[in-house]
Amino acid sequence: MTVDYPARFVHFGLGKCASTFLQNVWALDPAYTCVRLDDTAEGIRSLALKGPPDKLPDFHLSAQPKPNQTMIATSEGLSWGFLTSPEHQHLVPELQKMAAHLIGRAKTARTALVMVRNPLDWIRACHEQSIKEGLSDNGKDFIGKNRQLIKSVLDLRHIYKCLDPYFETIVFLSSDQLRQDPKSFWKAYETLLEAPKPKRKTFKAISANDNLANTSLKDRLQPLAMLNRQFSTIEQTWESLSDIPGFVAKERENNLPLFQKSSTWAARRVVEFAPDEDLEKICGTLTPQMEDDFCTIPIDDDLKDHLAHNYCDILEQRSQISPNLLEAYKADLNLKTCIA
Repeated sequence: MTVDYPARFVHFGLGKCASTFLQNVWALDPAYTCVRLDDTAEGIRSLALKGPPDKLPDFHLSAQPKPNQTMIATSEGLSWGFLTSPEHQHLVPELQKMAAHLIGRAKTARTALVMVRNPLDWIRACHEQSIKEGLSDNGKDFIGKNRQLIKSVLDLRHIYKCLDPYFETIVFLSSDQLRQDPKSFWKAYETLLEAPKPKRKTFKAISANDNLANTSLKDRLQPLAMLNRQFSTIEQTWESLSDIPGFVAKERENNLPLFQKSSTWAARRVVEFAPDEDLEKICGTLTPQMEDDFCTIPIDDDLKDHLAHNYCDILEQRSQISPNLLEAYKADLNLKTCIA
């Protein structure tokens, strides 16, 4: 019996591998109908927190492609989560398994797309993302707290095993190739995914709109961490106040959740968009001391072995990325003892 798959492919992530860029491309390009699966990913995350159910709910992609368009479905949340809650990161492999089962069983698409990049660069980008989301751990503390997340998200062996029963084709493409050699990337994309290359005007529209990017903070990473630490200190002190009048306790109950949410976004947007002189003025009034090696992330042999066996080996066996890129990934793992 012929199966009518509604989507050409499902993009499962990985997060921090050009997901924002690609989703903007698919949303804007006239050749595509882009269906976001973020709510589905959030639902799967909730199921994982409660414990795997005996029977997963049914999933059905009800959207239909517009005339003469290719429909795809996407959410990087299908392959990762819990960045700011390390106590739940052991659930990521189960989240990945449920996502593949739920969406694959529904015959959503024949093909699954997984984007990858240099694994050490991914760890650095993940550290930065944690700071964008309100945290302030230095590199050493970050990898200590998030080791489970890193191992799980960068376990392509497990991800492949989850997807393989439900998808006829699993395509690995590299965001490094997209950045360094876009011509060859889009040629591989067209061939392997049987999907049209987006129009040049789509790329121009995205390049001209800063609001569509999730750009690196570069030398503003530490100022954001400083602000996050300061706000976190205020929050913790406010939350721990005791022997306070009833009206102050009630006021805290009403306003602390608002402070927790708004302070994260206030700090991030100030760091992203404030002029240098304003940012210097703000940081000059802050007391948190930032470590000299704040951005340095140590990489031990155990983690290197995990990445070599469960990431690079799978790409060598299963992927269609440039051999030169893969050799560069391996060389970094062999030579580097830290990410700076």
